Amino acid sequence: MPHSSTLPAGFERRREDYGLITGHSRYVDDLKPAGRPVPLHMVVVRSPYAHAIIKGIQLDAARALPGVVAAFASAELVSGMPPMDSFPVPGMKKPERRPLAVGRARYVGDPVAIVLAEDLYTALDARDMVEVDYEPMQAVTDPEQAVNAGAPLLYEEFGTNIAFFSQSGGGDIEATFKDADRTVRLRVVNQRLAPSSIEPRACMFDFDPHSGQFSAWVSSQAIYRTRDALANFLGIERGRIHVHNAEVAAATEPKQPSWARR
Repeated sequence: MPHSSTLPAGFERRREDYGLITGHSRYVDDLKPAGRPVPLHMVVVRSPYAHAIIKGIQLDAARALPGVVAAFASAELVSGMPPMDSFPVPGMKKPERRPLAVGRARYVGDPVAIVLAEDLYTALDARDMVEVDYEPMQAVTDPEQAVNAGAPLLYEEFGTNIAFFSQSGGGDIEATFKDADRTVRLRVVNQRLAPSSIEPRACMFDFDPHSGQFSAWVSSQAIYRTRDALANFLGIERGRIHVHNAEVAAATEPKQPSWARR
């Protein structure tokens, strides 16, 4: 006769906790490729404005902090990169966007600079020392207001905030409504939704200049799409790029308990 638990729902014994409470779980930060240098930590400077012109980025104070290896403004890294692709929708207006915002930030959190340091805490301190001169611009967040005449434009070169227009339907709609016994009008407002994991995401990258091999560990299942994107933006042959699922690698690689490593 199968055993049935008498515990209330939600109080059953969890199976995933053992590794966490004994220090045996692995994370991206635990990955240490054999024979390679100690990884640096990268943090991103992000825009606090929904829409702003980037008039200047001062990195001298961040670069002078002990432990900082490098700091880059967006234009230094991505000006020579190809634009990012958009969804293949017929008639969609395609602005020229790159991995970092150049000249103008267009959403809160838009990345404008990066800092590389020997440890995470130094990188975070240096990030806070980066001075960005913003000229805030008008912004609109309501989609219905965004299509009104005179609304602030996110991309002025298009003259509109409408990305694309698509129409679908069939049959004689006017006759259908005219002959219907009853008609109902309903306004539906749906929240914004982006399925995301609770845990922080992390990536690690390693380039061996002697072999030309580029390795990437990413928290994503789309490893082939990631490989193609890296090849496109970095100008490296696809055959020299090896993308690993970071979560799988961290889970399968052997490790001492965290207390033993201290």
